Amino acid sequence: MPDLVRVVRDYAREHYFTTSWDLVADVWTDDEIAEAIRGARTRRGAIAKAWGRLQHIDRRRPAWERPRRPVSLFQFLAGRGGLRPDGDIRYILDGIPLVPGRGALIRSSGMTLDRAREAAAEAGYLRDPAWDRGVSRSSINELLAAIHDEAHGRKRYPIGEEPPEWSEPDHEFVADCPF
Repeated sequence: MPDLVRVVRDYAREHYFTTSWDLVADVWTDDEIAEAIRGARTRRGAIAKAWGRLQHIDRRRPAWERPRRPVSLFQFLAGRGGLRPDGDIRYILDGIPLVPGRGALIRSSGMTLDRAREAAAEAGYLRDPAWDRGVSRSSINELLAAIHDEAHGRKRYPIGEEPPEWSEPDHEFVADCPF
């Protein structure tokens, strides 16, 4: 068994640096690895058993300490019950997009465009300077433009929660770009 423990630890060090395999390489004790691969007879079997255990264990960071991913406009709207299949929505989306983990974006029991606009403005998806004074001046057209952007690959996030790699363009790169 000690040979298989070493095989699993070496495999983790050589092949995986950013996944949960670094638990095996750096965090798990030899006894924990031996427990995870109990019953394995071959190198391949030991690695497969260790991987099976790692699917559900991550002791590096508890869930409450992990950074929260920002929620895109489609994820937000689908999580709130989706949108009614109005004419403008059907035209912009050209089908019924499925949002992973949230279901269909367009549902017969979904929100009206006005209710969706209000919810999106409250959550910060629409830029609305008047919101600070308690009065919203955003329009349904702004919501439709945001939906159009996301439908064409430009995800919309709440103001201030954009992913760091997209929040500010690299102006030097853009200036040097030949096209």
